[in-house]
Amino acid sequence: MKLLWISSSLLLMALLSAPAEAQQIVLTKDSKRECATCHLDWLDSFERPGAVLLIDKPSKPAAAAEEACRGCHDGSVGDSRKDVWLEHGHRVNEKPTDKIKIPPHMPLEDGKMVCRTCHTAHTVPTANDLSKVVFLRSAKEGGLCQQCHIDRAYGAEHTSHPLAKLPFPLPKELHDAHSRTDIADRTKMACQTCHTTHGARQDHLLVMGTSSGQLCITCHEKLRPMEWKADAPREHPQNPPLKTDAQRQAIKDMGTRLGPGDTLTCFSCHKMHDARTGTFMLADKLEDSHICMRCHEERKSVMASQHDLRKSKPADQNKLKLTAEQSGPCGACHSFHQYAREPKSGRGDPSGRCITCHPPAGGGAEKGLAFAHPADINVAKLPAGADLKLLNSGLDPANKSFACVSCHDPHDGTKQQFLRKPKDALCQSCHTDRFASMAGQHDFTARPELKNAHGQTAAQAGKCGFCHAVHSETDRVMWVGTKEKPIGPDDLCSQCHRQDGLAAKKPAFAFNHPTGPKARPTMQASVNLPLFNDKGLIEANGFVACSTCHDPHADSQKQKGMLRVAGTTSNLCTQCHAENAAMATGPHDGRGKKDFPMAEKSADLCMTCHRPHSNDVTKQRLTFAPAAGLNRADGACVACHAKQTWAGDEAVAGQSMHPTAVPANHGAATAGLPLLTSADKANAIGCKTCHNPHAKPGTAKLARVAEGAGMNALCTKCHAEAGPIARSMHAADSLKAAALVEGKIDDRAKGPTCAPCHVTHAVEGSQKKLMWAVKGSRVDLADADQRCLACHASSKGEIKILVQHPADPVKARGWTVRPAT
Repeated sequence: MKLLWISSSLLLMALLSAPAEAQQIVLTKDSKRECATCHLDWLDSFERPGAVLLIDKPSKPAAAAEEACRGCHDGSVGDSRKDVWLEHGHRVNEKPTDKIKIPPHMPLEDGKMVCRTCHTAHTVPTANDLSKVVFLRSAKEGGLCQQCHIDRAYGAEHTSHPLAKLPFPLPKELHDAHSRTDIADRTKMACQTCHTTHGARQDHLLVMGTSSGQLCITCHEKLRPMEWKADAPREHPQNPPLKTDAQRQAIKDMGTRLGPGDTLTCFSCHKMHDARTGTFMLADKLEDSHICMRCHEERKSVMASQHDLRKSKPADQNKLKLTAEQSGPCGACHSFHQYAREPKSGRGDPSGRCITCHPPAGGGAEKGLAFAHPADINVAKLPAGADLKLLNSGLDPANKSFACVSCHDPHDGTKQQFLRKPKDALCQSCHTDRFASMAGQHDFTARPELKNAHGQTAAQAGKCGFCHAVHSETDRVMWVGTKEKPIGPDDLCSQCHRQDGLAAKKPAFAFNHPTGPKARPTMQASVNLPLFNDKGLIEANGFVACSTCHDPHADSQKQKGMLRVAGTTSNLCTQCHAENAAMATGPHDGRGKKDFPMAEKSADLCMTCHRPHSNDVTKQRLTFAPAAGLNRADGACVACHAKQTWAGDEAVAGQSMHPTAVPANHGAATAGLPLLTSADKANAIGCKTCHNPHAKPGTAKLARVAEGAGMNALCTKCHAEAGPIARSMHAADSLKAAALVEGKIDDRAKGPTCAPCHVTHAVEGSQKKLMWAVKGSRVDLADADQRCLACHASSKGEIKILVQHPADPVKARGWTVRPAT
């Protein structure tokens, strides 16, 4: 056998060196030993008369038999028996199908393919390098395949993968899998780059499996890196599992295949041969997005909608420079491996797919669409059963992202503006309570004469959409009720409630409860009403606004004034002014009192004296006109208590003689008593400094003292230095026990410590200076002496000496302290 191989090799080398014409002569039938070694049937001994034959003449060409090939390929020249005869390989001993066209120079045996159909022990015409021939009947590896597979011979323009040049060396992964390039041009792909004729371990004689698409990605991740990296952004999920039987059937109908677990792979949508589109090797055509609709038939309604750019924007091109007609309506916006349009993520659109064409401002596919709705939604605050489509938020796991697709389904062309639900139903998904309660005068659906800033009626915009719109240009609660942008939360009401507004019949009052940043509850922790920030949003540490008391979404037919609490207005007042509710049944509770001085009787605790809204210039926010010439607070008291007005130069019984000015170093600044602001004083003492008009029943003189405390406790809040008098012989009880009150001190001695000598409100014989009220003062003496002698003198005017001061002057001592005057 070794000698035979040497002889055959010499013959082959001679053939290679011979001209083409000579080769054709040599390859004719010859019984010489060099030929007959393989072509046993060529021996002339079989034809010689009388020859003794040790074997029968082969009925078929012996060179075509597998045994003839195995005679050498057994290890003596190269043991490829395992690859060729044991492993999966190209079919032999079978008749070609109708798709296969065998050319005449590739012989068959009984119409069946055999080894010599593709191989020959000789060289081929035009070949001059044994290493490039590999005993094939074509000088090109891919060219040999194309001799028979003529339907897959011409590249992408004929629906097969192109046999193009590689811009890089054959990847190592393919080389290790026995992939090969073209024999004549090692930089060019051949059929054997993806297929191997012998020793294949994969279906379709592929060098790699197709379950993960690795065969494709090995090259394509080098050609287009951003389209093939696992973490690269892309439109379609990579290797997603199919969800429905209809999708699985769609893959079957295209003649493609799924990966493990019914996942999509490259070969689910692409065909390397017999594709429907040349450029992208797709298993179905892009026209009318046929290939997309096979799996996503539920989105077919996008056809003929405004999102079908074939009609709305026929000249517009996507990132791949394709019009919607070329890419199909889906391809105008989507591409499997990359974005068909560069995404521009923004507020309300984290994916960037919507605002790419519909930017928040300026021009777009249609027009600028602002996004005013809060983007981060606390899911814990959503009502049970809320079915709004929310996206995952990367900032806080407790939140979800409200986005364009929360309200819009861009693929549902059957709905107006692609809305997932009717407009009001969308709002109701989250704002269930507000939608259910809003009725009456703020429901404008039956008022076609009213139009909002977008020129829409409530019937067009929806009950909620008349005032609020997600695509508002202001973030003030998405306001579109009026063209004027609201500055603060009160503007949301006053824009309509004005003389020329939508609610001109009910304009805002001239005088209203204080609102705005300066109106903040002093007892904020107990307030059960909403407070607002300057954007009109509810804020725990905010300020009072119109909507603090009035609920614009309330049923005005069930709740008068749309108040936020049921029952009387006082129930609302006491939400913030809880301490004032203690006045019930007290002297200032005018409910049911026929003799109460107010002209406007009311069954409401607070409304007897107060009005949160008024157009009366004289009364303002009161039910009566404050007394003239005084600040508003004192004027309110004197309006009813006319005799208790502030005294002038002369004290009149009942008038208040207390100074109104507060010295800078006076204790009143820290005494906890309320000071007033008047026209000429920043801090002034007024009626309400000492009296609490809302004090609970049983409080003497409505004084601002602790429960059970005497009136002297009120005085000593500011005059702390007078506190010890209560424990001296000038105490009221001591004076009465000494019988020094006869004719000098009236029954005020029964009162608090200060009252025997001082009165805030004048009595008979009062002097305004030091609010002195002791009868029988000696006006002929100095002030200090006469106030003493008023009590320390006999009825005849004689001085009653109780304690005699030494006659000699007392020298000044270091410890002597002169009292302040």
